[in-house]
Amino acid sequence: MKQLLTTIILAVQLTGCAALQKPGGLLYGHGQEQKLTAAVQQLRDGNPKTATSLLAAICAEPGAAGVTDEALFRLGLLYLRTSSESNDAPLAQHTFERLQREYPASPWTRQATPLIRLLSTINETQRQNHSLKALNLSLTRENRELRQSMEKLKHLDMEMENKNKQ
Repeated sequence: MKQLLTTIILAVQLTGCAALQKPGGLLYGHGQEQKLTAAVQQLRDGNPKTATSLLAAICAEPGAAGVTDEALFRLGLLYLRTSSESNDAPLAQHTFERLQREYPASPWTRQATPLIRLLSTINETQRQNHSLKALNLSLTRENRELRQSMEKLKHLDMEMENKNKQ
């Protein structure tokens, strides 16, 4: 037992504490939890930009179950929050879909599922709206051209009547 303890202490000293916090290390999840806690605190303090950067950093690193899934969910919500100003809705949908793909059993995924459906519906509605606007523009042009043609025909008809009277 003493040999095992001595071996562990020696290994920690040789590799250093930093190695334990790298992906796959014993303390990696704890380090990610600390970052998540800091991000949540930033949200509570009213600093969504700082929270977004902290959550994005967590999501960019290798996943830690119970931490990265929550970070993905919160990051998706922050993207939704800013989507009206910066068109981050597709980014929010992508983040929620990543959560669904990488952490299907997570409780955060169950909460994100209706949001994914809603965002898909919104995207489809926006595509249809864009298509209808283009069609409307085309019909407006066509209508204008028809009106101009009718005016020309009226003018020609009036000229013909004037010639016939003479």
